[in-house]
Amino acid sequence: MCPDHEQFLRNLGQVIRQARKSKKITQEDLSEQSGVNAKYLGEIELGKTNPTIVVLLKLVGALGLEIVDVFPGVYDSGEQGTLIHSEILALLRKLEHHDLHKLHKVLQLLVE
Repeated sequence: MCPDHEQFLRNLGQVIRQARKSKKITQEDLSEQSGVNAKYLGEIELGKTNPTIVVLLKLVGALGLEIVDVFPGVYDSGEQGTLIHSEILALLRKLEHHDLHKLHKVLQLLVE
């Protein structure tokens, strides 16, 4: 496997592991919730295997994320930034429309 691919898989595994840990669940818990074998999940988190899109969809669904949230490199802020973006997106999805509008105004004030 190309070194770039190996690094990509390691980063992907780290993002999944950090998302799981931020939810304070074990690999076994995520395995049960997603239907993905615990041993296979461990290999994914270590970047030792290349999971299919179907497996990733199962994992992100159980973690309350979107598929784009787990792809490292989508944001230029590195692995930690990717996790933060994922957590922010997960929180935003829980807000009502009127609360999103309020938050939008606050964010506009922050960046001006």
